[in-house]
Order: sequence, then structure tokens, then C-alpha cells
Amino acid sequence: MFSLTDLSAGDWYISIVCLCGERLVLFSDLTQGRGSLKGSLELTCPSCGKRGSYPAEHYRYEPSSEARLLVRHAS
Repeated sequence: MFSLTDLSAGDWYISIVCLCGERLVLFSDLTQGRGSLKGSLELTCPSCGKRGSYPAEHYRYEPSSEARLLVRHAS
């Protein structure tokens, strides 16, 4: 996962949104939002600790519009 300092405004990423509402930015979206995403990712949310299967989403990072963005480096 990315840290907040790794994200660039206007760039595209692949992310998931946990049931707790936190967005986790996983990796760069090389298709810049134009590719098709099929399937889901199974992971544990570092914010709430819930493990689940989440659909992946294209996400364009705009820092002024994200108040609750949670991004962390993978351990």
C-alpha cells in the first residue's frame, strides 16, 4: 500500500473501500482508470482490523477532496 506522501494529485490508483469507510490505496493504476477490474481482493483493513473480500476500484487521487483517506505501507 502507499503512504499519503507517495500519492500524486491527479494520478490513478487501484484501491478498495472497507466496510468501515476507509479507502486503502493499493497500487498504481497503469490504465489510468480506463481498464476493467474484475474480481476482488481479500485483505485485513489496518484501520478497523476487519478481514474481508473487497471489490477493487479505479481511484483518481485529488488531495482536497479526501478527508478520510487511509494509506499505509505494507508490512
